[in-house]
Amino acid sequence: MPESGKMIKNRQHAANRAAGIGDADGRLPSRVKAETVVATCTQCMMPIRMSKSNADARLHFENKHPASTFATCFPGQFDPTAVVASAPAASADVKATPVAASTQPKPKAKSQDLSFLDASLASNPVKGKGKK
Repeated sequence: MPESGKMIKNRQHAANRAAGIGDADGRLPSRVKAETVVATCTQCMMPIRMSKSNADARLHFENKHPASTFATCFPGQFDPTAVVASAPAASADVKATPVAASTQPKPKAKSQDLSFLDASLASNPVKGKGKK
C-alpha cells in the first residue's frame, strides 16, 4: 500500500530533524511562513493586522481617531501617511485635464440576416407534435 502525502511529509520531517536541518518540527526555513504582525492601537486597544502598506491601520486611525496621528495610535510601525505627505506635489503651472474614456462612438450592432433559417424551416415541416 503506497504512502499518503501526509506520511511522506512526516517521514521527510523526521529525517530533517535527525540530520539537524530546519526547525524543531523538521520544517525547512524556506517553507516556514512568517507570522503575522499584530499591533494594538494605544488609544482604543483594538488589535490591527500589519501589512507592508499598513492600509488597515491607516483606515483605523483615520476613521476612529481623526484628531490623533498614526504614530500615537501605532508607535514604532511604518507610517503610510508619511509616504503620501512626502510625495512631490503637482506644479501649479500644469493644468489637469480630464481624460475622456473614448472619443469615438461605439459601433452599432449589425442586424443579422436570418433569412436562411426561414428557408430551412420551410423545407422541413413538422409532421407531428412529438413522440407518442
